[in-house]
Amino acid sequence: MNVVFLHPDLGIGGAERLVVDAALALKSKGHLVRFVTNHHDRSHCFPETRDGTVGVTVVGEWFPRSVLGKCQALCAYLRMMLAAFYLVWFSGIKCDVIFVDQISVCIPILRMGTRAKIVFYCHFPDQLLSAGRENLIKSLYRAPLDFLEEVTTGMAHRILVNSQFTAALEALVPGEWDHLKLVIAGGYDSRVEENVSHYKELVELSKKLGIEDKMLFLQSPSELTKIALIRTCTALIYTPENEHFGIVPLEAMYLGAPVVAMDSGGPKETVVDGVTGFLTPPGDAGAVAKAMSGLLTNNDHHRMGAMGREWVKDKFSFKNFSDALNSLVATDE
Repeated sequence: MNVVFLHPDLGIGGAERLVVDAALALKSKGHLVRFVTNHHDRSHCFPETRDGTVGVTVVGEWFPRSVLGKCQALCAYLRMMLAAFYLVWFSGIKCDVIFVDQISVCIPILRMGTRAKIVFYCHFPDQLLSAGRENLIKSLYRAPLDFLEEVTTGMAHRILVNSQFTAALEALVPGEWDHLKLVIAGGYDSRVEENVSHYKELVELSKKLGIEDKMLFLQSPSELTKIALIRTCTALIYTPENEHFGIVPLEAMYLGAPVVAMDSGGPKETVVDGVTGFLTPPGDAGAVAKAMSGLLTNNDHHRMGAMGREWVKDKFSFKNFSDALNSLVATDE
């Protein structure tokens, strides 16, 4: 079958790793798979999308991501609608199944222009992740977007659901942590103002707390470096709040590292509290420190790491993932 993944920004984040793995899983079952996306930087992407393992077509990159730094969600919706228009009326790409990732507003366009099965991949509803609803202007801005998300999500044939670094820094105070080092590693895109400003903020905070000698910042590490870091770490601290899904905790557990994550979003489904790691209140540096102290004091990181690996192999293996996706694609409505 011809399978197309419609994705807003094919970078190197956790959501992108998950959707690329989904594409590889379907390709391993003999399906023809490609991406249509609003952005794909060959110097800032996963190797499978760069080396031709899966084809990538970029559409609508010229459309702005924001208006004077605002309205990012609205612009993302419009960019995905442009990609959908291109896919069904101008691309000539044959589609039997279309996976729509993250943004559902383009689904009506796909339903009008193609008979393909539409699968919406909802990591976590966007309206549940958007903060600042107490602000009247923000509430008025979000109201039509939330309505569109609710209505268009239900138009898919099938729905798949995966229902701050600052905390980590503040937990690393002098004393019991003297023998440890904190490595902060992740995707870094100089085009994204938030990435640039947050990196500077973290560097300044480490100096303010007097722990710069215990810090190592790695921007966009390679896959080999990332694997080496996780394999040799005591634990992985995963601080994003209300993350859609978060592939990083799964990667860490598979490699034998326990995970300390926020008790919100994706990690609530992937991390078993007290078994494969710990879930802590979002933004609570003290809770993160307590969890890490428990891992070290009781020498639990080896036991939890081993249990985490078995948990991922049992529930999230590539074979199970491939079989489930293939079954979904092959099943007629």
